[in-house]
Amino acid sequence: DNLKIYEVLSIEDLTKGGAIDSEAAQELMAKHDINGDHVLNLNEYLNMMCPAESRSKGETGLEETLAAKFQCIMQGWKSGKEVPVPVEAPGKLARVFRRVDDDGSGGVTLDELVGHLDLSTAFGLMEVYDEDDDGTLSPEEFQAMLRPEV
Repeated sequence: DNLKIYEVLSIEDLTKGGAIDSEAAQELMAKHDINGDHVLNLNEYLNMMCPAESRSKGETGLEETLAAKFQCIMQGWKSGKEVPVPVEAPGKLARVFRRVDDDGSGGVTLDELVGHLDLSTAFGLMEVYDEDDDGTLSPEEFQAMLRPEV
């Protein structure tokens, strides 16, 4: 079964099958249950499996374009006016896409985003921009994610 967004893991779930004992499951829960609800949600689980300090991929183009989108949105909200979209260098978004698409499959998965972005940001972006819910950002979905006016 695939882990759905709304699914959570309890201590009982963690001990099923005997992979870890109850004491280890309780320690795991105490350490990784960020919101204190005594279950691990998907973000907490993924953060446990891929902690921030182990993410070493650095794509400055991705960070720059996301920052530009954020600034454009914030300026628009604060001013109440439409903010002109910054002009991107020709081909910049396509280059960023190719660098993030680690396996060259033509789509960007959550696994590929993690490492370039923190886990909660990567997960949130996939939720919003993966319009066909196939678990992969197509080049068009990826560009929509990065373009300030979208």
